[in-house]
Amino acid sequence: MSGDFPLDPPAINGSPSHAFASHRVRASAIARHYALAHPLDFMGTAADENNTIRLIAHLQTVSDDPEFRVPGHELSRTLAPKVLGSLNKGHGRLGTTVDADRGTFLGFGYVLSGRDGDYDAALKGLIVIAYRYRHLLTDDAFKHILDELVPSFLPGSDVSSFEKYSLDIRLTAPPWIIIPVPREAPETENHMLLISSTVYLVNQLFLDRTGERKYNNRVNGLTRWLLGYMQAIAKHDFLEFNARPYQRYSLHALLNLHEFARDDSIKVAAQILLDYIMVKFAISSNWQRRICPFRRLKENANRPDNLHNELLGAPGQGNDAVVGFFRMYAGPTDVNGAPLDKFPVSWGFEALIAGLAAYRPPPAAYILAMERDIPAFQHRFYHGARPKLPESDDQADGGVEIYYHSPSFLLSAGGMFLNSGYGHDEFTKYKQIGVAQSTTLLPTRADVKFADLIRFDPYPDERRATNTAVHRGFACGANLRPIEKKVFSDTTTHALSLAVHNGRLVLTWKGSGNENLNAAKVHTIEALGMDGIESLEEKVVLGDTSEQAPALASHNGRLFLGWKGAGNDNLNLMFSDDNGATFKGKITFSDTSYHAPALASHNGRLFLAWTGRGDGNLNVAKVALFANTAGDFGIEGLEGKVVLGDTSEQAPALASHNGRLFLGWKGAGNDNLNLMFSDDNGATFKGKITFSDTSYHAPALASHNGRLFLAWTGRGDGNLNVAKVALFANTAGGFGIEGLEGKVVLGDTSEQAPALASHNGRLFLGWKGAGNDNLNLMSSRDGHFQMGPWYFIDRLGFYVAAYRTPPTQPDQLDTPLESLGLLYAMEKGDMSFEDFKRLTLERNTTLPAKFEYGGHYTFHTADDHRFSFWLHPSLDKYTVRVVPMDEMHPAANFTTLPLVEGDYLRAPSGHDGFIEVRHPGCENPLVLDFRDLERPVRQENIGDCPEPWLERAHALFVYAQLLSNKGKHKEVQEALVERIKIYQQLADVNVAGRDLAFAKLLQLAKVGVDFSVLEADLREWLNNPEFTPYSAISEALLKLLKGTSLRQPVFLDVIVSNYENTPGVPSPRNMAEVDFAVLKEAALEGYKTRYGEAISGFQNLVL
Repeated sequence: MSGDFPLDPPAINGSPSHAFASHRVRASAIARHYALAHPLDFMGTAADENNTIRLIAHLQTVSDDPEFRVPGHELSRTLAPKVLGSLNKGHGRLGTTVDADRGTFLGFGYVLSGRDGDYDAALKGLIVIAYRYRHLLTDDAFKHILDELVPSFLPGSDVSSFEKYSLDIRLTAPPWIIIPVPREAPETENHMLLISSTVYLVNQLFLDRTGERKYNNRVNGLTRWLLGYMQAIAKHDFLEFNARPYQRYSLHALLNLHEFARDDSIKVAAQILLDYIMVKFAISSNWQRRICPFRRLKENANRPDNLHNELLGAPGQGNDAVVGFFRMYAGPTDVNGAPLDKFPVSWGFEALIAGLAAYRPPPAAYILAMERDIPAFQHRFYHGARPKLPESDDQADGGVEIYYHSPSFLLSAGGMFLNSGYGHDEFTKYKQIGVAQSTTLLPTRADVKFADLIRFDPYPDERRATNTAVHRGFACGANLRPIEKKVFSDTTTHALSLAVHNGRLVLTWKGSGNENLNAAKVHTIEALGMDGIESLEEKVVLGDTSEQAPALASHNGRLFLGWKGAGNDNLNLMFSDDNGATFKGKITFSDTSYHAPALASHNGRLFLAWTGRGDGNLNVAKVALFANTAGDFGIEGLEGKVVLGDTSEQAPALASHNGRLFLGWKGAGNDNLNLMFSDDNGATFKGKITFSDTSYHAPALASHNGRLFLAWTGRGDGNLNVAKVALFANTAGGFGIEGLEGKVVLGDTSEQAPALASHNGRLFLGWKGAGNDNLNLMSSRDGHFQMGPWYFIDRLGFYVAAYRTPPTQPDQLDTPLESLGLLYAMEKGDMSFEDFKRLTLERNTTLPAKFEYGGHYTFHTADDHRFSFWLHPSLDKYTVRVVPMDEMHPAANFTTLPLVEGDYLRAPSGHDGFIEVRHPGCENPLVLDFRDLERPVRQENIGDCPEPWLERAHALFVYAQLLSNKGKHKEVQEALVERIKIYQQLADVNVAGRDLAFAKLLQLAKVGVDFSVLEADLREWLNNPEFTPYSAISEALLKLLKGTSLRQPVFLDVIVSNYENTPGVPSPRNMAEVDFAVLKEAALEGYKTRYGEAISGFQNLVL
């Protein structure tokens, strides 16, 4: 991962507790390396989101290391205030930026003037600088923020005045025609959170400065307004739920409120929303990846052909920001959950926002996101009917989200079309809406791209597609992917050619409507055991032209392209040494043909074959290549040419197989297919056989999995044919061609020759469509080219059964539909794959050969569940499509659901702001109660389920030891202080009430005494005062340190050991027997040993 941020040290393991323990060091490392990569070189510019984040990175690094500087630059502790003081607010406009536009609305033209905005994105960063890093700012720099960078109209302002903004629209319609064009628009949710949080926190600072009542947020009504705004989110989720990219804005505003608000109700309200979002992310993701429904912006949906094909990348401004936030919280890990020692630079921006803030997710979020042995669970969300926004006549559609989370996979529903809730969607060209994503099966233990996933793509279009057919491992829908056959939009009038080069399948063709040669890589899919063909990538249109199909072959690390000239019959050849990105070294031979040539790499030589012009004789020659020590390479010409007596009226086919070179062709004067071979590297050919099979076109040859395959377009009907070539060999050295076997006649047809290639264990067959010029490609493992209907997969810890068929009456649908299908996924467990497959087949014999669009069916699983399902992936978006037949009272309509239902996150009373959070092994929930507008309550479950906090405390201790070994003493102190805070939390809720030893540990932690032995051992010793001195010495330490604390923690077990090893001092069994002078010396010696400091006198250890 070149350029990624090194973590030294990374988390010790991939557990939730160690992710928590390593957080501070990880965040500081990211800040430091971000600062190194982004110097403070923007003196005198306008403040924006990017440069304020840069300042934050530098200021945090200065907090960690006052002497930090970017090489060649001034110390950041002096430079940062200067740069900050030089910034200006530019246009200073808040809220939504509107791009200038012109178009038509209701048949009349309009011109929309642009509107500057987004300065509130800069203000959120300036707030962090003013609060978190005030101690690093000069008074002038701090004053500059409040007086120059905060717009003068903002402090004390009425936030409700920002809830809408004006649109400057000019119509071309006659003045007497009234067109309902919007003149105002509701401000978006993310901007309202940015603006209101900024006003709230700026008001606090102005109240400090002036004492004026207008800045008192309780008095001016802003506290109540903010609580009301946040309560609506607690009831209905964000309007811009899972938004790409706007979560970054909204969550940063909440992080600021949580960290800097002085009113507990605001802090708690912000924390409630952050907890909800982080736990929601945990249950809707695996390995910090998720493919979820979202509202805004629709162009950021995951597709194979856009940047969001990368599931762990951060594709620019359209990313899922919570991925980056949670990667910061969890720390980067590999597919097996082991920590990595570098943080991806692509998520550095989000990591700075989340990692440096005071907020940490609750234990449930870490556990559900990171532990991989939690039994399968499902959560369903329905956002409900939220209040309308000002200036909007639209009721926002409530979103539906469904996630089935199993240890080895995540099955996610894709959602449906949702209006924006802002109104005027027709006028804004539906830019702000939500659209259905694909329903996806995402494996836990595979680093895959979106295109690799088994999924149901949306159908028929963004306004009607409904992808909500998911329930407990079962899913159904339209266009099940991957699929073995693909029809591309690219076209040709002739045959295409295929070759495998440097691990990629490459396809070339002559353009349709032009004669230019084209080359592209084929994106093939096989990662999850369901083969597919997705798309053409990195297409190159060459300046060279031909009137026939090209030829293609990979040879000695280079890709060779051959063709017959356009306007002449000369054969041409050139090569690529950059995997098909460019071609060069063109040579035009004197040899000519009316048809395409053929190429093959055989026994270390490149061969060219062609049908001679005029006589039609078959020709085969070696291509002479040159290379020298200076790195030059090129094509010299042809050598060893053989002109055969056999003739053809079409191009030949050429392939190397098991040490022999095979030549195939269509007869001249007849249409029979012929084949012969050479066992002397093309010097002679023999063993000719003429098959009874016929074609008007050239055949194709390929060696695949130890067999030679022949393909051709059948004469008359044009059906594609594929067969294995039967070869014989005997002990006497005889070898020959017996015939064809295993012939398959496909339903697909063509008007040109096919192409064959073997790649990654699959045989690929390509052709030009019949009746159209589209390129077609399909694959088969065994050469049978049978597509379904059943697919069974045993990979990555889980089984999948999928069933796919064409629709019964496709001509009755207004949008072409490729297939309808279903899948069921389950953990391996104790069932064998053979039993899974057998039981699935036996129990589902009634499934039809073709599914009917809108049909109702039943599926019986191998593990004894039954699902009734409705195959109607469009419209009726709130109708439940999958009904479990073995559950009591299943929902028939999603609108009957609460905000969320499930094992670990639930809103038991609907949409009233009351949410419960659980984690495995803990029945008593973390309660997020926002039912009372002015008194939001967050009730921890630390007292009932202390184990995650205890694990965090222990992880902090172990991580501190690792830091100590690396000489990072400041970080050691920070980890141990954080550990003590956890023990104080536990003590505050009286977790130790049932355990005297644990109570003592909590009390000792408060005064700065920790331990280096196993906690279980220490508790056992403390609980045995008659046999060990631990209880007595602990009580004495608590008395000695009453009302104070050690400067830095000292190990209890070391103190006891030092005390016990003092000559002449008996081992105490109660506090009265403890010699306090000896105890002080034992503690002092423990401190010196641990920290290597020369210190005298116990009093110098005490704060």
